[in-house]
Amino acid sequence: MTIKLIESIKYWGSDNFPNVLKIELIELGADNLPLQKAATPGSFVKDSDISVTVLSIHDDEINIKVKVGVMFLEILWAYCCGDDEPMVSNAYCELIVVINKATAVTKFRVILN
Repeated sequence: MTIKLIESIKYWGSDNFPNVLKIELIELGADNLPLQKAATPGSFVKDSDISVTVLSIHDDEINIKVKVGVMFLEILWAYCCGDDEPMVSNAYCELIVVINKATAVTKFRVILN
């Protein structure tokens, strides 16, 4: 699946870019962000309560490169027994978001802490 952050490209160069980017990333949800790669082994990322913080922004002639911090919830199934509710834990990871300026095609790289 190709992800395009079209609204973010529209606001590139303006003061609104970081906020628009955060909204678009949150709207993508856990299914489209590579958060599972940063989750605890055996857990599942909950597709709600995602928050994004822009940490740094750089660009070159072709791409915008943004480092973001993502807070999310993970469901730890391994820690429940029988009919117990699964444990939910806060999790954090950092992503490098690379957006092509001409096409808005976006790629992600997880930074493992």
